[in-house]
This record gives sequence, structure tokens and C-alpha cells, in this order.
Amino acid sequence: MIEQLTQAAIPIICAALLFLVYYGIKFLRERTENENVKAALLVLENAVHAVVYDLRGQADSLRDEAGKLPINAAKDIKQQAMTEINRIVTENIKSALNPRVADFEKFLSGKIESTVGQIKSSQVKTASG
Repeated sequence: MIEQLTQAAIPIICAALLFLVYYGIKFLRERTENENVKAALLVLENAVHAVVYDLRGQADSLRDEAGKLPINAAKDIKQQAMTEINRIVTENIKSALNPRVADFEKFLSGKIESTVGQIKSSQVKTASG
């Protein structure tokens, strides 16, 4: 009787172990992919910050008396930033972001605008505080 139970339990135990191994591998793969995406985003954000801060002086020199940056100058500086960031960011970074970011150029454009907005808001806080 015990031998029959043991023989019946072995396939069930093997199936359960295979199930656990499968989901363990799946979990680790997803976790690794998430970590790769996080690392790629960090590299991209650092590159965007560095380039935007570097180009800030050029933008400041082109402002008019009212402190406004002409639209064409803003577009040119943004394009310079896009070009420089694309030069810095490797294909490995872009491919790590690929599953999450369908249009890299559009995503990059948004990151640049967001960073510029953060700089402006921090300057306003510094000036008023």
C-alpha cells in the first residue's frame, strides 16, 4: 500500500517541482529584465542631465532682454541635446529600453523637456527662496 502511494506520488511531486522551477526561472528572468531597464533609464537620465546642464550656458547667452529664448534657438539647442545624448547612449541601453519604449526619439524629447522644466523650477525656487 505504501509502495503504491509512493509510486503515485512521485509523478505529482516531479510535476510540482517542474512547476516551481519554471516559475522560479520566469520570476528571475522578469526581475533581471526589470533591473536592466532600471539601469538603462538611470544611464539615460544621467546623460540627459549632463547634456542639458552643459547646454544651459549656451541657452542663457541667447536669451533676449526679457529673458526669453527665441523659438528657433530653443529648437536648435534641443536638437543639439538630442544629437549629443544619442552619441552618448549606446545601442545596448536603447535595446534594454526597447520593450518599454516604443519610440526612443519621442521618449528622449520628453526627458529633455522634463529636465529643462526641472531646472527652471529649481531656478525659480532658488531665486524666490
